[in-house]
Amino acid sequence: FKSIRMLDDPANVPQDFSLRDYFGNAWAVFRGDQSYDVEVCFTPDAARLVTETVWHHTQTVTTHKDGSVTLKFQVDGLEEIAHWVLSWTGRIKVLQPAALRDLVVEKLKLALKMNQE
Repeated sequence: FKSIRMLDDPANVPQDFSLRDYFGNAWAVFRGDQSYDVEVCFTPDAARLVTETVWHHTQTVTTHKDGSVTLKFQVDGLEEIAHWVLSWTGRIKVLQPAALRDLVVEKLKLALKMNQE
């Protein structure tokens, strides 16, 4: 094992530093170069569970008569939110943007191919 030594001095954070500004509308940690309006719809069986959490600071929720819910977000980049969408596979439909839907479909096709061999 190589020993890792922590710094003896505390971090020097500029007084005007804002973590919110730094991450912008990143879904989690990785901020993409382009901003997207994301709209996803959850099945009624997932609706209560998914709305128990505020997933993103731009989140809005619309509940439908059939019990399904639509969540909307404005995010910078699609890669991280695509992984989140995939974690809800079978209970979520990507309504917007088409680029996110295509990315999710691409990842699902790859998973099917890898697991059918």
